[in-house]
Formats: sequence, structure tokens, C-alpha cells
Amino acid sequence: MTTRFFLMVTLGVFIIAGCKKPAGDSDRLALLSTDKKWSAAVVGGEIEQIVSFWADDAIVYFPGKPSVVGKEAIRELVNKNRATPGFSVTTRSGEAIVSNTGDLGYTLGTFQLSLDGNAISRNGNYVHIWGKQVDGSWKCVVEISNFRSSTDKQLSSK
Repeated sequence: MTTRFFLMVTLGVFIIAGCKKPAGDSDRLALLSTDKKWSAAVVGGEIEQIVSFWADDAIVYFPGKPSVVGKEAIRELVNKNRATPGFSVTTRSGEAIVSNTGDLGYTLGTFQLSLDGNAISRNGNYVHIWGKQVDGSWKCVVEISNFRSSTDKQLSSK
């Protein structure tokens, strides 16, 4: 009797665990849409709108710079960058992947950074790691970017 009960409980646990619906295309599209909205905010240049896409405890890794931890420190960095003469940045979202549990995802994209009105221009790639919030929104928890060499290939658009 005990063995049979144990087997039934174990089978029930596996059935219930297997019923959890994996993250679907709607989660991936929502994440990609969020990344594209962030790209538009970056072009628009409104600091608070840009910063709103990061989680409070986010970490940012920019090329050649120390890591920046927390939304307040990130806000200071964004303000400093935006105050640089001729600063502009554009980004292009490329791809979004969401975990099977639907609470973690990442986006891949490219960016172009210009200073002094294009006198200095660098191209690069980024990875944004996103966490799904309690309200269903996505916040960037880690941003990693690097500069591309002139021989690197562009990210293909999907």
C-alpha cells in the first residue's frame, strides 16, 4: 500500500510539473518589443525614460570601463555620456530568447556610438539579460557590450 501511494504521488508530481506551459512566442515577441522600445528611448535621449528599462540592481559592462552597479550609478553614467559634446548612440535589436520558465530572457543587438559629431565613431554588439517582473514587464538586469573590429560581420536581422 505504501509503495503504491508513493508511486501515485510521484506520478502526480511529474504530471503537474509537466503541465507547466513553456514560454511561448508571445513572451519572446514581448521581450523583443521591449528591447526595441528601449532603442527608441536611447535615440530620443530622455534620461529617465532610458534608465527606466534597467532593474534597480542592474549591472552594466561597457567596453574598457569598470562595471556600473545599480540604477543610480547607471543614471549618473547616462547623464555623463549624454553631456559629452557630439555624443549620439543608436541601437538595433536583433534577436530575443526567453527561458522555458518565461522569467528570464536575453536580447542581442548592435549599436553605433559617435562622439564629436561623427568625428569618432565605433560599432559594437550588445547582450541584454532581462528579468520578468511581477507585473509582467521586462527589466534589464545585465547589459554587456563590446566594440566590433571593422572586419566583424553585422548581426543578421530576423
